[in-house]
Amino acid sequence: MQVKTSADLAAYDKNGRLALVVEIKSRQHTSADWAARMRGNLFAHGIVPKSEYFMLAMPDNIYLWHENGADSETSEPDFVINTKPLFQRYLDPAIVDASSISGKSLEILVGSWINDLIASGIPDNLPEPQRSLIVASGLIDAIQGGYVTQEEFE
Repeated sequence: MQVKTSADLAAYDKNGRLALVVEIKSRQHTSADWAARMRGNLFAHGIVPKSEYFMLAMPDNIYLWHENGADSETSEPDFVINTKPLFQRYLDPAIVDASSISGKSLEILVGSWINDLIASGIPDNLPEPQRSLIVASGLIDAIQGGYVTQEEFE
């Protein structure tokens, strides 16, 4: 029996190849070690497909792995990015940060952010160190001109 894999979001490059798999969890106060274990479990159970980039998006942090050169499914993320400066522009001014929104709302927010990265790149007003981390990851180059979906894979 073949297990279907899925992802909360998947981003494809301009040629239609899977470039980024995103799992979104509403858990807060996580760590890079916790994220590495979560990623390891997802891959060990065949829940998510492999891709060039893998992202765990939480209300307070994004954990991002660039698969090229990753030696282990349980390796710590290559990049840990605080989400507050990334997501604030998508939130109602009355909402202080993404920690107070529902899981489905967080999924929509992350999808909107990735769509904006694909269409426009990094916003000019994004502060450091978030700007440098996203640039250093190479993620923009991998997904620019592509598209985002929610789907199951065969």
